[in-house]
Amino acid sequence: MKNMVLKCVPVFAVLAMAMPVHALDETLETGESARASGFSTNISMLGLSIGGVIPIASESGHASVEGSFVALGFGAEHNGTNLGLMFNPFTVWTHLGNYPLGNNSEHFSLLNLTLYWNVLSRTVFNTVIRGENPTEWAAASIRMFAGPFVSANYFFFDIIARRFILDGHIFTAGLRAGLGIEVENVNLELFSVVAGFRLLNGRNHVFVGTAIDVLPLLGLVRL
Repeated sequence: MKNMVLKCVPVFAVLAMAMPVHALDETLETGESARASGFSTNISMLGLSIGGVIPIASESGHASVEGSFVALGFGAEHNGTNLGLMFNPFTVWTHLGNYPLGNNSEHFSLLNLTLYWNVLSRTVFNTVIRGENPTEWAAASIRMFAGPFVSANYFFFDIIARRFILDGHIFTAGLRAGLGIEVENVNLELFSVVAGFRLLNGRNHVFVGTAIDVLPLLGLVRL
């Protein structure tokens, strides 16, 4: 089973061999019921996001558009409560327009943490992922989710100026909703939309954005 889980992590490769099923068999039902307890692993691979940042007060600056890139993130989710967290050690940021982090448009942050609670978590449909050996397979579920979240980004580096911004910080709180895929107790987010309030270096903003995970989404398209 351990080897099977490891083979399922690079979803974009193995989902090409996925075969949808229209009814739950005994094994899929067992996997679904097993989710009621314990923890699942969260993995993010090649995450891209874009959003709009609108200042609440005129003295906070002007509206701007920002984008970010995450190569790899990881975390855990408690299956009974749907409370979870994600951490990634490296996020690249870019923006257009006036931005409280500085005049330069490119930064990266080294401390990035998100806490969430999926109040809504429902299975949309189930599928089976086949391994290289015909006798090897794993149950997978496409799930929709929605709920509140908070995130913090800290320890920024200005790529153009080549200096750390020690007091730079981004705190965000709001609601998110989207779709994800679960394979053998491993969660991969496909895409999501978020909206909420964002604190940029002590300045209040409204934030609306969307995010995708490239590798899992490419695998889903090939189903």
